[in-house]
Amino acid sequence: MITWQIGCVLAMAVATLLLLVTNRVRFDAIGLLLMAALVATGILPYDDAVAGLGNKAILTIAGLYVVSEGLTRTGALEFIARALLRASLDRPRRVILLTGAVAALASSFLNNTVRPISWRRPLSTSRPAGATPRRSPRSCCCASR
Repeated sequence: MITWQIGCVLAMAVATLLLLVTNRVRFDAIGLLLMAALVATGILPYDDAVAGLGNKAILTIAGLYVVSEGLTRTGALEFIARALLRASLDRPRRVILLTGAVAALASSFLNNTVRPISWRRPLSTSRPAGATPRRSPRSCCCASR
């Protein structure tokens, strides 16, 4: 027997998938809206809903994305991207290898915290080198997971 809670959760899951697929609303906003809807309906207790937000790992990743956006807006990542492009001699394979090598080297010292930062610039370096976004380091990393 399907209770109203099961029906509500199924409807929210379908609505969430539709919002994610259409890409009209940011994914972080979708997650927060879903959490708020589950709390508002009483399906999820408030304490359980916010329990994970105080986790140190969540706060660290959020901080990394803030730093990453700051580096992008100040042009620091653009400087590195241009240096990689010059060093690669405009060859797509070299762009991919150099970007991966720089990210791997930085991650070895920063405990995999470079990942959000290193994924922000591959597309800007791949286009001038004649590579398609499909062959960028980000798509290679995502495909390997």
